[in-house]
Amino acid sequence: MDRQRKSIIVQEITYWKKNRLLPDQYCDYLLALYTGGDEPAVEPTSKKSGKMVFFSGSLLMLLPLSAFLIYFTELSFILQITFYILMAGICFGAVYYYSKMDRSIQLPMIVSALLLLMGSAEVADRLWSHPLTIYSVLALNCLVWTFTGLKLKLLSFKVSGPVGLLVLAVVMFR
Repeated sequence: MDRQRKSIIVQEITYWKKNRLLPDQYCDYLLALYTGGDEPAVEPTSKKSGKMVFFSGSLLMLLPLSAFLIYFTELSFILQITFYILMAGICFGAVYYYSKMDRSIQLPMIVSALLLLMGSAEVADRLWSHPLTIYSVLALNCLVWTFTGLKLKLLSFKVSGPVGLLVLAVVMFR
């Protein structure tokens, strides 16, 4: 068997082992078989990946936390907006951090977009409380999502923007 084919097979087997698609004993046997006993070094899992999982989970917890703080407590309007700004700032900081760490920025972007949607809808409702104003703010959010998806090549934003506009149109003209 030529060297390139062996290399591809070894890469596949290490992928299976890393993602636990086969038991470790089978992968070790296959690696020993195809490498002639010279098993390539498998990179140990770093502590950074555990930190990223914790950080991502913390970001996801901002959504229910913000909904609880805003809708189920008797906070003043200024304090509610301060919480939204603080949480959105944390999310935008996470976007910057994820981009510097060469990680996918999709999760912090989605959390940021949802927080900004909730915050802007709350501000529009409290300040103007006219349905047309609230619809305009929601449409503006959907347009921002669409342009963000096009600019950053994020499929979830490319899809959610037009879908949000479609849902908004159905609600407005029913």
